[in-house]
Amino acid sequence: YRALIAGAATMAGLHLAAAIPEPVAAATIGPVRKGKTVAVFDWGAGAFRFTVLRYPTTQPELLTFISDPLLGGIELDPLVLGYLLSKLDDDHPVRHDENAGRNPRLLAAAERLKIDLSSKELARAHVPFIYGFGADATDFSAELTRDELEPILDPFVRRALNWCQEELGKVGLVPGDLQEV
Repeated sequence: YRALIAGAATMAGLHLAAAIPEPVAAATIGPVRKGKTVAVFDWGAGAFRFTVLRYPTTQPELLTFISDPLLGGIELDPLVLGYLLSKLDDDHPVRHDENAGRNPRLLAAAERLKIDLSSKELARAHVPFIYGFGADATDFSAELTRDELEPILDPFVRRALNWCQEELGKVGLVPGDLQEV
């Protein structure tokens, strides 16, 4: 990515002084954290990233930075969609469509529900004309609560937490050593 960023900067007529990972940049924003050890979790669409910084002075020291592309939010959307499809009535035509789990409109609805539930207790999705044509067209409507979402995502969250604890151990830290997350 750094080469792409440097190339884009050059094409724009800019000199790239430095390129640092997004979580490291995020951790450097805000109040001075002198004397603190800080962890940053970045659960983006494409990957989960974990960064630990120590601030012996006002400038951070990078202790560890790891990324898992198999823990990104995009990996979670098919699980959410699978759960939604399983809740449909047996006679709903989308439930029996072998390709429904790969339908981009349904996956987008599942992603929207997941995102909405980061700030709400209940989210609703409606995808018109998802199956069939004309008078036989069927819509897809679903709702999902945060209580329903959490067990779906639990294996991913546990995997991420275990991964973070292992990485902390590699740099001689335990979760109690972190002053900010």
